[in-house]
Amino acid sequence: MTKSKAVIIFLCNVLLGFVLAVNANATESDSKIDIEGLKSLAQRSCASYGADGSKIASWIKEYIIDYMKSYAGYKTTHKRDIVHFINQNKDYMTCSSSNGRNFMMAAFEDRGFNQLFNQLFYEMLVNEDDDSYLVDPNAVSYTGTGGQPETVLDYIQTVKNEPGRTQGYLEQVAEVEELIISVGAKRFHQLPKATQQRYLDNKPK
Repeated sequence: MTKSKAVIIFLCNVLLGFVLAVNANATESDSKIDIEGLKSLAQRSCASYGADGSKIASWIKEYIIDYMKSYAGYKTTHKRDIVHFINQNKDYMTCSSSNGRNFMMAAFEDRGFNQLFNQLFYEMLVNEDDDSYLVDPNAVSYTGTGGQPETVLDYIQTVKNEPGRTQGYLEQVAEVEELIISVGAKRFHQLPKATQQRYLDNKPK
């Protein structure tokens, strides 16, 4: 890990602690979503994407568990609990360092996507006794053209068409794309009409 990357991760951890302390009364059962806390959690994850590739999955898992225990009111953090937390909050987990993109999308800006999807989501968090309850890869953020909602699968298409991407990178992206499609990833226009409308109705002004 470079010194500058280590400094960034340290500062993000400090920021997360400050923001979450302010929102310490927010729990999973509250009607209000701890949006700022979830953004800080996501930013903490995004800051790790360019670091030591072999540790990214473990770091992000630790960050999520720490948030769940300290600020979201979870009494247990079993695999199913972590998957539930991610599925419930994924749309709010956006990264300022990625222009507000969801933390799942931001992973494709570095090499973090293999660790996030292959290692964390669909290996470390898969329950051997019940592999039917998985992380939903259909996170949505308002970062498409003109601020339109887009899914992770939409963003992958954008990434694949960016100039300068190496063949090795594109092959790895294609492998992850195939994986998430196999567990239900969709383009925004493929989501149920009611779901599309909900996102469109909530689009920031």
